[in-house]
Amino acid sequence: MSIFKEYNLNTFLDEKDYESKALEYLKKYSCCDKKNCTHPPLQSDNNLWKHKDFSTVAGEIASIIFKNYNKTFDLKMRMWVYLQEKDTSLNTFKWHNHYRGKTKEEFSFIIYLSDTDIGTIFKVDKKLITLKPKKNILYAWESKYEHSPELGKHPKNRVVIAGDCLLE
Repeated sequence: MSIFKEYNLNTFLDEKDYESKALEYLKKYSCCDKKNCTHPPLQSDNNLWKHKDFSTVAGEIASIIFKNYNKTFDLKMRMWVYLQEKDTSLNTFKWHNHYRGKTKEEFSFIIYLSDTDIGTIFKVDKKLITLKPKKNILYAWESKYEHSPELGKHPKNRVVIAGDCLLE
């Protein structure tokens, strides 16, 4: 059973070194006040979609959504960079979802910018479903699903763009 849809962005993302640009963005724009932050330590703010280097990526995601529904929406997007550093391990699940409860249609997405074997695990109807990552593929799903990075040691940096959209 697949809860996510896949969209190939290889041609689009191969035009620039988005992995390096994402790391640069993360250095400049951490997610929030470190003292009160509940996000992972290496996550950016959620305004990546507004940045000059990533606004075209956000536009491509919006275009895919509009084509999938065959109509346009008032789209409210959040988008951020998440980094799991080289030679670090994730030993406990970090279950979360991006559901905000503001519209009928809420979608989340992830794009792996680096090659990695460490994917994302979803809780669906008391079962665990593993998304095996492919570089430069957009994965989208309903925001209600709990998910977590897969456990394991990362032999190199694992860089992703993640986000969510409200469709009104």
